[in-house]
Parts: sequence; structure tokens; C-alpha cells
Amino acid sequence: MNVMQKFLLFSMSLILWNNVIDCKAKKDNTKNCAIKPNLSKTAKVTTDIPASKKINTSDLIDEMYKNIKHQISDTERSMVTKTGGSPVYGEIKFDSLKKVLDDLNIKKTDVLYDLGSGTGKVLVQGYLDYPFKKVVGIELSPTRNHHAETIRKNLEKKNLITKDRKFELYNGDIAKENISDATVIYMCSTCYPEELMAKLTERFSKLKPGLTVITLKALPDNYEDFGLKHIKEYKLPMTWSEGSPVHIYKLEGKAKKAAKKAKK
Repeated sequence: MNVMQKFLLFSMSLILWNNVIDCKAKKDNTKNCAIKPNLSKTAKVTTDIPASKKINTSDLIDEMYKNIKHQISDTERSMVTKTGGSPVYGEIKFDSLKKVLDDLNIKKTDVLYDLGSGTGKVLVQGYLDYPFKKVVGIELSPTRNHHAETIRKNLEKKNLITKDRKFELYNGDIAKENISDATVIYMCSTCYPEELMAKLTERFSKLKPGLTVITLKALPDNYEDFGLKHIKEYKLPMTWSEGSPVHIYKLEGKAKKAAKKAKK
């Protein structure tokens, strides 16, 4: 290569380099710059956070539920009461549930049960904003469970329910339905009768140690006899109050023999 060829090659290289610098300086479109975009800083969706985290879940819930009613017939109210439940309806607010679930450090192996799931708001928030592998709602009122089913189907239409994560609803009795795989249980239990709370506490003692119970009404005073430990109490806004108690319990072991004998 002679001197002139070297000079031309050097000049062309210099011109190309200046174009690249000029392109970056003007923040020109990458396709005009003929430079590949830097993908190293592109946000990635991890397996621990659902892809639906990209959406504003609070706004989505408000939109989907704007025409959903909570009222049930007198016949249903009577049926719920006779079964030992409470037909009174209220909900934990979005930010209140977020506070509790954020503190729990939910993992992709966790399974959420809402006992008395109503129209399903807790399940929707839990499914969309946290990596639960399954969320399950159990609701005695056919009307409210039907509303929850409608919401679940709407989520399917929006492609927000994936094959690898389940969203299940059951119209049944929370004191009888299978909850054996639960790792997190939520109960909007403010109006639950004491007898029902006692039955549920006994049920919880038979689940796997490590279970977290979130309940608005405190468990019976003898909860320690059932292997449960009171971890924390919040005061958080609900639809009916700006400072309702929310209790967190952990199942640390098996029920004591004394508690078992007392139930015989």
C-alpha cells in the first residue's frame, strides 16, 4: 500500500468516526446512525416478578370493578349466616394490602388463599403484583363468587393469567374446603364469629410449618397451643375505617397435645 492509499484510508476512517460522534451528540435515531443500540441497560422481567407488574394494577382493578356490586339477596345472607359465616362485606384497601405483602417477601413458591374472597380483589392484586405460583379464593356467596369469576375471565382475555401460574375460585365453605397447600392465608375476618375463628385456627395448625396467616380479627387467645406465633400487628385503612388492625401469625410447629385433647 503506497502513501496515497494510506492517506485515503486514514481520511475515510476519520470521516466515519466523526459521523459516529456527531450522531451520538445529536442523539439521532439509531437506524440512521447505522449503530446497534446498547441493550445492556434494557429492563428485564425476572422470574420472581410477574410480567404484569408493568401495568398499573390499582388503576386496572378500579376499572374492572367499577360496575361490580357487593350486595347479595336476603336468601344468600341467611344461608351464609346459618353456615356460620358473616354476610357483611368490606375490603382491605390496595395500599394496605401492598404494605403487608411487601413486608412478607413473597416468593414464587408461595400459594395464597383468601378465605372469604368476596369478589376477588385481594386475589387479583396478589396475582398481578407478586410472584405467587397460585392464588385461590373460597367464597360462600354464589353471587360474589360469580363476580370474582367474571373478573378472572376478564384477566384471561387480557392475557394476564399465564399457564405456569394458577388463579382458582371455589364457591364453598372456608371451614371445609381443601387448603392443604397454602403458604399464605388472608382473611377479611372482622365480622367472623368466634366459633368460626376457632375452627380455622385448628385447621391452620394442621398445615405446613412456615404458614403465614393475615387476619383482620385476632385468632383465639389460645393460638399458641396450635403452634402459631403472633408476629406483628398493623393499623391500616380499610373501606370502612382508616385504622383497622391487621394481625400476622406464623405457624412454627404442631399443635400441643393439650389443645388437641380439648377439641375431642
